[in-house]
Amino acid sequence: RSALLLVGDPKQSIYAFRGADVFSYVSAVRAASNARFTLETNRRSDPSLVRAVNAIFEACKDPFRLDAIQFHRVTAYAKADRIALPRGDAAFEIAFLPRDGEEATNKGWLDKHLPRLVAAEIAKFLRTGAEITTKAGRKEAARPGDIAVLTRTNKQAAAVQAELRALGIPTALASDESVFASAEAAEVELLLSAILEPTSARGVRSALATTVAGLSANDIAALETDEKAWDTWSARFRAWQAHWDDHGFVQAFRRMLSELGAEARLLALVDGERRMTNLLHLGELLHGVAVRDRLGKTALVRWLRLTRARVLDGDNPPDVPEATELRLESDAHAVKLLTIHKSKGLEFPVVYCPFLWGGRDPEVKDAAIDFHDPTDDHALKIDVQPAKDGPTLAQKKEEVLAENQRLLYVALTRAKHRCAIVWGAFNQAEDCALAYTLHGGSIKGRSDASLKDDLQKLVTKAGGTIRVVELDRDAVGEPWIAPDRARETKVLAARVFARERVDRWFRIGSFTGLVSGAAVDLEALAKDHDEVEEETPAVVGEASGERVVLHDFPRGAKAGTTMHEVLEIADFADAEGLRGIVASKLGAAGYDDAAWGETLTRGLVGMLEAPLDASGMKLASVPRAKRADELEFVLPVCRGDGVLSAGKLADAFEAHAAGEARAYAARLRSLRFLPLRGFLKGFIDLVFEHEGRFYVVDYKSNHLGEHATDYRRAKLAEAMTHHDYFLQYHLYVVAVHRWLASRVRGYDYDTHVGGVHYLFVRGMSAAHPAGCGVFSDRPSRALVEALSEVLDG
Repeated sequence: RSALLLVGDPKQSIYAFRGADVFSYVSAVRAASNARFTLETNRRSDPSLVRAVNAIFEACKDPFRLDAIQFHRVTAYAKADRIALPRGDAAFEIAFLPRDGEEATNKGWLDKHLPRLVAAEIAKFLRTGAEITTKAGRKEAARPGDIAVLTRTNKQAAAVQAELRALGIPTALASDESVFASAEAAEVELLLSAILEPTSARGVRSALATTVAGLSANDIAALETDEKAWDTWSARFRAWQAHWDDHGFVQAFRRMLSELGAEARLLALVDGERRMTNLLHLGELLHGVAVRDRLGKTALVRWLRLTRARVLDGDNPPDVPEATELRLESDAHAVKLLTIHKSKGLEFPVVYCPFLWGGRDPEVKDAAIDFHDPTDDHALKIDVQPAKDGPTLAQKKEEVLAENQRLLYVALTRAKHRCAIVWGAFNQAEDCALAYTLHGGSIKGRSDASLKDDLQKLVTKAGGTIRVVELDRDAVGEPWIAPDRARETKVLAARVFARERVDRWFRIGSFTGLVSGAAVDLEALAKDHDEVEEETPAVVGEASGERVVLHDFPRGAKAGTTMHEVLEIADFADAEGLRGIVASKLGAAGYDDAAWGETLTRGLVGMLEAPLDASGMKLASVPRAKRADELEFVLPVCRGDGVLSAGKLADAFEAHAAGEARAYAARLRSLRFLPLRGFLKGFIDLVFEHEGRFYVVDYKSNHLGEHATDYRRAKLAEAMTHHDYFLQYHLYVVAVHRWLASRVRGYDYDTHVGGVHYLFVRGMSAAHPAGCGVFSDRPSRALVEALSEVLDG
């Protein structure tokens, strides 16, 4: 057997305007008969707040105006309140606004002044000393980040935000308004228009007047007489246009913001985070449209102009309505402002609901209305000609009131510790959901005194968990200062050095730093692309044989770097694709591709086809999947009290090396680098795997001569010694040894490490005698392990 289990809370069905239909629940309840279950424990709120909400809805007859939806008393999961309020305060507060005379308070007055009164109440609460118990059991003073203000509309949220900012209280607005309706969108349009036409004086002046550019009216006026300053600004807009042409919109947009210093200037403003969030959001959206639709400068500015026009007319922009909603700026330490609809499913420690009295009955304006017919099992119908006092409109009004009742329930159940609402005799709110819930029906014609009597009965019923306070219509909040800032002292002093000693030798070192003797060699931390290479002294003897392809290719660090960059990204097996990479890298380095492109390509193809050992293994046979290019490593050095020295390295070479590597030990002992403790960092040009064994490769662009015979083993050994490459590749092998040991199951050095190939690129070719340009070695296991122990200290 199978069963369908439906889980939900019909009391929170508040999305009728999006097509949600609470009567679907009514039908489901009827079909389910008695198979209904209710959760009876509130795991969110404090016991006092749960009692208060229970009292409010239990005092109201038929609180949701539907027989199928009833209010059930719940119990709190928490054993005690997690907020310590000052004496006289309560978990639920009704802030009552008295009339100013005989008439009900006008809605226009409320829209204008209520945000100020709410901000004053929040500032006052933050100064009461209320403490909230954290999950870790600590008591911490209530902060702005603990508070949320729930409103019916985005306009109301923005109004409260402005008043809170005026008091210095940080805020974060969550809105479903489009970012294209923001002031920043208008400013971006002006800036991009000026970039599009940098010769338009009017357009440039308009762009400079934006807050993003930051010039004052006096600054702009001064440009009329300062021709040099004007030319400077005009040149800036032309440069941004050129950057847009060369690199695309988003790069030009970011460059513009950076060069204008927009971030630092805007973040210094009270609403700076909001402004920067909007700017970056706009940049992202425009970039997406430019890429998706392949829009040039003129088309993108036109798209922005049309999109803003549609949004300001009330329509959603095309294609991306949700993506354009205002994003929430940083809210960790800020009062959250959002609509009740957005708050559904969320929870906040403290909640203020100042506009629950809003919402009006539907009006008949010669338009059809939809309604659920109670005489036909609540079937959804449309009345194309509703009568002003007919049953159709009455039913529609009833459905709207029921929806507002559920909206009220959602708002009052978002808080964990404290909830506050604003109420009073408000014009056009006599029959609202709050009037029905607190007073049982319309409050039309009732006095403030009679309304307070109803509220006092509710206070008594709630057992002290609800309190009623009276708002001062003329109240102005005091600026709020964060406790941390209030305790700050204006006396500045330097920090006191309290360490017993300074570790003189702890740093990040590298191979280049070791052989150059530099104490701190920042350049050495970069990739080793022959930056320090120089001409290697020639071995005495007669040069003979075929001239190498790259005999006259430029020498030096830039040439070496170019070769490395080509080999790093090239597919070794794709000789045809190599030509395009060469052209790109030569151009980036400032070389003439027409002069050197074919030469370098032929030289590198020959190098890739040259055999590396007697088995005929060559790089052209190494697939991309079996390569690790520019493998970065960081080895810990002497984690105890010891230090790495040239003498300790030389001892290991003398004890375990053989042949040319052992002869190098004497030179190694003479190195004069500062003792090292900390880390050794480097990059290995290439590590590849072939038939289950791993090989270390380093590319060398040294110019040893013009003929193939200049790259024989004897000359290569001389270069290896002269530049201390013996030390370099042994350090590389130690790094790879450790790397493989951590990644290869059943790793064994003798089984898995194939050796080292130092490839002197200029001397390599399949047409040359075997071994030309290739220096190969395979350090013994004993030497690698000994060097590893030296590094460990």
